Amino acid sequence: MFSTVLLFAHGFGPLRPQDAPSDRTRELLLAEGYAMVGSSYSGPTMWALETALPDQHAALRAFEDVLGTPPRRTIAIGRSMGGLVSARQAHDPRGGIDGALTTCGIVAGGLNLNNYQLDGLHALSELLAPGRTIPLVRYDNPEQAAQAAADILAVTTEAQASPQGRARIALAAALFNLSGGTGDPAEQQQRQFLALTAGGALNRYVTAASRSNSPRAATAPTTGASTTVPC
Repeated sequence: MFSTVLLFAHGFGPLRPQDAPSDRTRELLLAEGYAMVGSSYSGPTMWALETALPDQHAALRAFEDVLGTPPRRTIAIGRSMGGLVSARQAHDPRGGIDGALTTCGIVAGGLNLNNYQLDGLHALSELLAPGRTIPLVRYDNPEQAAQAAADILAVTTEAQASPQGRARIALAAALFNLSGGTGDPAEQQQRQFLALTAGGALNRYVTAASRSNSPRAATAPTTGASTTVPC
């Protein structure tokens, strides 16, 4: 029987049950005898900080009910936004957590995160689209935010074609804390550009301003949980 359960908190993204950051990580941890559990969060938005803590506690209780016995120790592990969730769990008076480990956790809080992302977006807007107004805050609806994201992506992609544009993208990328790694400067800048444009990163940065922190009660029927135990 396992002695340690890892309570995994996933990052900003779709609200689906996750008990590990990747399939490979799950395989390695199972082989070491760890059990894993994690919730989907009940939202209602992907920025689910208001519901994530009670949802994670509910997932842990459901895990214990299924197994019929509590683990000897529980370690909260979170990635990105989930790192903030795990850090908050470590301070939660309900207890139940013996330790916490965050990976790229935004433990300085969501306000700090949104502020530096807004710095980067403002730089892209001013440097790549001077004289043009691309709204970055106070959206009236999700469609307006999506249009702003598309506009920022378009001007960034266009700017990558010129040396001046690439230099300006590199400056803005630094404000996003994207270094591009080491090595040849041109290759570094290309990695910065891809980090911003590939996988919907700029879309996430822009639509961050439309995230809702409205509280919503978490109950078992509204939250999915994923559990894996070693054989």
